[in-house]
Amino acid sequence: MSPELPLGSQGVTGSAASGADAGSAGGGGGSIAGDPSGTTGDAPSAQPQPSAVCGTGGASPSFNLPNTLFSVPASYDGTTPLPVVLAFHAAGNPNTQLQTILGNTLQNDYIVFYPKSDGNGWSDGVDSPKVDAIFSALDATACYDKNRVFATGHSSGAQFIVQRLCAGEARWRAVAPVASSVYCSAWQPIPALVIHGIGDTERQAYGLDDGDGLKDIVPYRTSNGCQETYTEVPVDGCNSGGVQVDPGCRDFDGCSEPTRWCQHNDPQYGTSHHGVPCFGARVIKQFFDTFR
Repeated sequence: MSPELPLGSQGVTGSAASGADAGSAGGGGGSIAGDPSGTTGDAPSAQPQPSAVCGTGGASPSFNLPNTLFSVPASYDGTTPLPVVLAFHAAGNPNTQLQTILGNTLQNDYIVFYPKSDGNGWSDGVDSPKVDAIFSALDATACYDKNRVFATGHSSGAQFIVQRLCAGEARWRAVAPVASSVYCSAWQPIPALVIHGIGDTERQAYGLDDGDGLKDIVPYRTSNGCQETYTEVPVDGCNSGGVQVDPGCRDFDGCSEPTRWCQHNDPQYGTSHHGVPCFGARVIKQFFDTFR
């Protein structure tokens, strides 16, 4: 049975959460800072858009990107445009963090990139060129669907996604941030799956939100024109270290783009609910799959 979850209705205006999101051992805190300023593009449409490389050869691409891990599905044939996921690790973690969590779930259907931030965590002003470099590498070497590029990230990596959206990033078809924070009041509409732990003490301790994701969800609802009412979404629970984890997922009503919020009680991140929950990889893939 899903836990009873609070629903925030407070508005958010201007810029917020500019402080540090400090890490802990084995966790994914860290800071993200910098002026949002980066490359934007036309928002992806609903129709597939094969890249120019499609049909020119069947060899699996190899990307020459510094400090970036990647995987290409065995089904890659150089003709069928594949969707892409960019996965941004948490601060204080290597880029193998999300590869370990998401890799087995995504690798058969998506080209997946796991870039490494220059510093301990992600900084928009420093690390946004990495996003441009991934798109350039895809355009040069891969048959992919330009309208099916997705982004996910945890903690500092999720904050990076938010700052990119605040800066006008429009090349992502949908996003799935886990334990992100508020950096602006709105951006252009985009489908979003927002995952946030109940009582996320990592966020709460550093004043980045109230710890329950109530502030975190507001810019997504605002951007997508959602009502405050919602429909509960049944999601299978899972076991995390002997604890039964019950997802509390809901789709907001009246949105211009799908907007889903999933809270959870997974305690695997020390004593906080700040981590990627045990159902996280599954629901992220299911959400992205709806746009394929």
